[in-house]
Amino acid sequence: MLKLRRDLSRAVTLLEMVKRREKTKKENLNLTKDIFEKRYLLQAVCKSVKPMAINAFVIKVHCQ
Repeated sequence: MLKLRRDLSRAVTLLEMVKRREKTKKENLNLTKDIFEKRYLLQAVCKSVKPMAINAFVIKVHCQ
């Protein structure tokens, strides 16, 4: 009976660890997607803005 309890406890612990890992992976994927989208937007904006205005835009975006 004690072995069963120990095994079930280990199984629960492993499942909690997997759950945390998957949540972290999902957050990482969402952050990577956000970075990609913002870089793409910045690249498009930089092509249409004068060089002096780019620095102000980058500072404004970075500070938000």
